[in-house]
Amino acid sequence: MIQDTNNNPSGYRGTRNQILMIAIGLILLIITSSFLIFNKKDSHSNKIVVTNFEECKNAGYGITEGHPSKCYDAEGNKFLEFPETTDSTSGTKGSCYTGGCSNEVCSDHKGVVSNCIYKEEFGCYRAASCERQSDGKCGWTETPVLRECINTSIKFSENLQ
Repeated sequence: MIQDTNNNPSGYRGTRNQILMIAIGLILLIITSSFLIFNKKDSHSNKIVVTNFEECKNAGYGITEGHPSKCYDAEGNKFLEFPETTDSTSGTKGSCYTGGCSNEVCSDHKGVVSNCIYKEEFGCYRAASCERQSDGKCGWTETPVLRECINTSIKFSENLQ
């Protein structure tokens, strides 16, 4: 619509004001959208990182009763409860931790890594207890069930070769 600015200057201003309001509205929309997009929380950034039994328990993951008590985080990592007391026979203290690519390592150090070569018997350690042994060192507590599982897994692997 073309308007005669000499006869009706207010009509021209009304159109200019409308365009200005639309432009301001679009700018505000772009700013708000940008803010929401760039400040969106990544779903992994709020993830609770668990490195020991206490952190697992405090994060609200389930605890299994027994000795030692066990806590499993959302990724299936197992953490065992060991009181921070000194072992009277060895002088060692502290918790034991599972580590390695397949959780096949039992150590008194957090975050132990392995060479990531999978062996069938590593699956046996999922149900085993990683705890201080009579010599004061961390290790897998050998039970008849664990020994049988390992032996069966080794025989199975040998038959595949």
